[in-house]
Amino acid sequence: MRNNLLPLYLLLGCIPLAVAGQNMFTFIATIILVVRWRKNRERSLSELWSKFKVPLSLSICFPIWIELVTLLNQSNPAPFLRFSPGYFAWILIPPLCWLNYGALTQEDWKKLARVAVGVVTVSGLMALSQNIFGWQLLDLKFVHDLPRARGLYSHPLTFAYVGSFFWPLGCFWVLRNPKHWSGWALLIGVTAWIIFSQSRAIQLVSLMVAIFSIIYITKGSVRKLALVCLVIGSIGILTLPNPVSKRLNQTFNGEMPRNSEKYIDDRFAFWDVHWLMIKERPLLGHGAKLDKPYRLPYYEKMDLAAFPKKYEAHNLWIQITSNGGLIGLFLFGSWWLWYLIQVVRINGSQHRFAKGLMLSTWMAFAMGGILQNSFQDSEVRMTLTLVCAAMMMSGLCGFNGLQHKR
Repeated sequence: MRNNLLPLYLLLGCIPLAVAGQNMFTFIATIILVVRWRKNRERSLSELWSKFKVPLSLSICFPIWIELVTLLNQSNPAPFLRFSPGYFAWILIPPLCWLNYGALTQEDWKKLARVAVGVVTVSGLMALSQNIFGWQLLDLKFVHDLPRARGLYSHPLTFAYVGSFFWPLGCFWVLRNPKHWSGWALLIGVTAWIIFSQSRAIQLVSLMVAIFSIIYITKGSVRKLALVCLVIGSIGILTLPNPVSKRLNQTFNGEMPRNSEKYIDDRFAFWDVHWLMIKERPLLGHGAKLDKPYRLPYYEKMDLAAFPKKYEAHNLWIQITSNGGLIGLFLFGSWWLWYLIQVVRINGSQHRFAKGLMLSTWMAFAMGGILQNSFQDSEVRMTLTLVCAAMMMSGLCGFNGLQHKR
């Protein structure tokens, strides 16, 4: 029987949209998935639990813990249940996808890959046009903005971090089948996406992923040629006038704006302040929605009262520890580590491509999170949710999966 992939098309196709659009399409897809599963019941809840009880338990416990900590912290005015609703898709979509589809067929993956090409191409074209014309969609109106790509999102960094999930796919696809035009279309689109969003962190992570992909996929003279092309391309990007070379030159020449003589980069100020917060409540954390009024006393304690950017941590791992303490970090870290272990344990040469692709995507998310609160961005979390669903539907992750067969 042929799979009806409409819910997956909706989930993947809504990636370029802002939060409201993503929420609408996710809601529709969720309803379809629930109705479809209740009708067919090809896989049971007990099967789901036996294979994925660890990530399911951890993903459920994490937002519950943050809500509980918020209630326990009398200094945190955040209303109850303002945090967890934003994480419902992260919890529900991957298991619902597995319940409906199990392990997708190769033909199913090809269909989804074509949708991914369309999503990335549209996003790449938006990035190019925003770099040229400097437009932004604000309150359903086109307004003039700085020539830095953000797509339909509210911030360029969110746009960059979402694009980073597609970069490993583009690299692996082109290196495995360089004659396939779809792979090149996806790679070119996501390259524009990453370059014109101007995130130095994501550009560095992308370079590391590209090097890993070349070493992992290619051999002999092909590997040497690919590395030479990467070096030449990198030199060209660094030396010719473009957004990447401009920001890197500003960084190394000390021309990037600094708001404190105490720190060489504003991020170190963010980390210092949040480290102070962690030391105050190391086990429990401070709870959800640590907005500017809550952070202000901690900036003042660090003699940063005049610091104009009293931002959150700009680090996924530090921010989670600030919110949920060491217990929250343990819950999220264990969830992330479970997927990593499952990928590392995949055996068989026939699964080598999938293993490398999942490994590079998963590690890129973790490394990129060192310089941004990526998990707290709804659009980034939505894309991460689809990556988790894809890993479940690969048939290679989960207890009693293929990686356990010798």
